[in-house]
Amino acid sequence: NIQSSLNQGMVIVDDNLRINRYSPLAVRLFGLVESDVGQSLIGIPTTIPLPSLREALLAVIRGEKRSTIEATSDEISFLVQVMPYLNLEGRCLGAIITLTDVSEQVALRRAAEASLREFTSLAEGLEQAVWKRDHTMEQILYISHQIEELTGWSPAEHLQNSDLFDGAILAADRAVVAAARHAGGSGWSVTYRLTRRDGQERTLKEVGRIVEENDDQYFVGTLSDYKGAEVFARRVHALARTGRVRGSVHGHLEWFPEVAERLRAIAERSQGTLVLPGFFAPG
Repeated sequence: NIQSSLNQGMVIVDDNLRINRYSPLAVRLFGLVESDVGQSLIGIPTTIPLPSLREALLAVIRGEKRSTIEATSDEISFLVQVMPYLNLEGRCLGAIITLTDVSEQVALRRAAEASLREFTSLAEGLEQAVWKRDHTMEQILYISHQIEELTGWSPAEHLQNSDLFDGAILAADRAVVAAARHAGGSGWSVTYRLTRRDGQERTLKEVGRIVEENDDQYFVGTLSDYKGAEVFARRVHALARTGRVRGSVHGHLEWFPEVAERLRAIAERSQGTLVLPGFFAPG
């Protein structure tokens, strides 16, 4: 009755690996029938291959405390744990094998891994550095290779030390960054200065948003060099003052909304059509 009430499968073998007893749920992994009691467990067919089971059993019988095996197929997954079978005096009589169905957890893990692979593939193709942080914003979970161009530190270094990035933000800008990140709402956009590994100062644009998925919550966003946009805007202002820039601008600067707005304002005060790289003028 005790064995029948267990939510795990269980098999007990003696020190010669012969089956002593088993619970009903054990048949989900081992093809056991009543007449198998007294026979070697190693000769019993399994629904999922367990090539390391014999070595795990022998290791535990020789004195190891516990061994764990993950048995997985496309349809089902088990966590197999092997531990010593002891008598009241503590002498090892054999081994106990417990089986826990972890199919749901493995399926979730596979889905998460597939999602991460897709996310990584998309992120690596962007010009901006893409990042992912945990719900506290303190732990970097992922950051794309473009971060090395922006900060001088590799993605691996940022992942190993999540404080590396925020510590490089200029002290004068940290309060503004913290206020933007924790202002509430679904997302934020903030510009700040950062000291690179080589000591150079760089202005970055950070765009982030919160993501809620199942019971999980995390933040994702992008980082881009803001200097290029500022230089571009200054050039446009200079051209506008000379009278050589005329017309209206239609562009794709979604990562630089302030610059885009500035360019549109310049164009609206001009006559004719402004044509610049990265923009198109209506026909």
